[in-house]
Amino acid sequence: MKKDRRRLNPASKPSGDGCVECLASPKGWWVHLLRCAQCGHVGCSDSSASQHASKHAAATGHPIITSFEPVSPLAPAPMSQESETTDGVMVQAGCYGGL
Repeated sequence: MKKDRRRLNPASKPSGDGCVECLASPKGWWVHLLRCAQCGHVGCSDSSASQHASKHAAATGHPIITSFEPVSPLAPAPMSQESETTDGVMVQAGCYGGL
């Protein structure tokens, strides 16, 4: 499936049921899960100790993520809503219209 200009790939499958890196570590844990909208990588949020979702975005250049929680106030909403971190990397897009 062709990616749109925002580098979204609706056909990408989640990389797992939890943070990939945390699940691979005996000490891994997370507070909230985030899913990359381009490749499907599931990583822990910046509220978690390891912040794997942000590390994935920085390493790959995949800046758009959504919540990967079953019920979340950050559930995906229309892509008209965006926010950026102070370093210019978009970390949430269309995530404020959930519940």
